[in-house]
Amino acid sequence: MFASIKDTKANEIIAVLEKLSKSKRLQVKEVTLDMAKNMEFTVKKSFTKCTLITDRFDVVKLAMEALQHIRINLRWQELDKENKAIEKAKKQGVKCEPTEIENDDSPKQLLAKCRYILAKKKAGIRSIVPSCHYIHPVFINCE
Repeated sequence: MFASIKDTKANEIIAVLEKLSKSKRLQVKEVTLDMAKNMEFTVKKSFTKCTLITDRFDVVKLAMEALQHIRINLRWQELDKENKAIEKAKKQGVKCEPTEIENDDSPKQLLAKCRYILAKKKAGIRSIVPSCHYIHPVFINCE
């Protein structure tokens, strides 16, 4: 069964869905929906025996937003570390050499340019950054 209903108000949608007989609605095994609370309420009210499945797009979007937040926080931490190292080197009268990883980037540089690397599949990332850890297919952190 497939339904496309123009309205987004729970009561309006429920009214449309209740035009289906109760026995038909009880036959529905699962419903895929977005993360809107009004849709969850509507489905629970109309299809009491079904399993709710959250649309993958919304889950991936949330995961990417969380990764972006983590990446930005880590970059700020690296900037703070670098600024402290520069300050310390100035006080000691020596030149500050930034930490570099295998690909000749500093952690700060890698975090600045890895936003889209984070969304690539495991095999593609492994060739770029060999020391990464994953929850396939989403990259979660670098060492």
